[in-house]
Amino acid sequence: MKQNGTQASDEMSTGMSPAWSEYVTNVLIESGYVSRAAIVGSDGRRWAASPTLELSSTEVKAIANGFVEPNSLRLDGISLCGKLYTCTRMDSVVMVGREGASGSGCIVYRCRNSLVIGVYEDGVHPGGCYNMICKVGDYLREHGL
Repeated sequence: MKQNGTQASDEMSTGMSPAWSEYVTNVLIESGYVSRAAIVGSDGRRWAASPTLELSSTEVKAIANGFVEPNSLRLDGISLCGKLYTCTRMDSVVMVGREGASGSGCIVYRCRNSLVIGVYEDGVHPGGCYNMICKVGDYLREHGL
């Protein structure tokens, strides 16, 4: 996950890089633990996302605000692509949601200026998705994103 050169440094500082699509596809989706994923700015701007994860900026902003004021997400749930997940865990960096009827769930990792969001489907071990999202999130945090 290392990027070299001046162009990479500029892309890292702005948060915009074609490499983010590769992280979503090659690191998260191809792991087999993450069904759909996105890296988005805390402002709701999409950096990269798998084709089937259509997040609205309203959903992203609600999630980002939920890390600051968690009561509404704890009571109402986490909304992703119009689907509601019960918030089962939340701290200052990670939130976890579960959809009881289907067995799917979501993991959201809060970085400095971005969020890494992953969804897993029924039959996938939630811990694998959690670990992959945290791995990418840790990388972004280390680089100030």
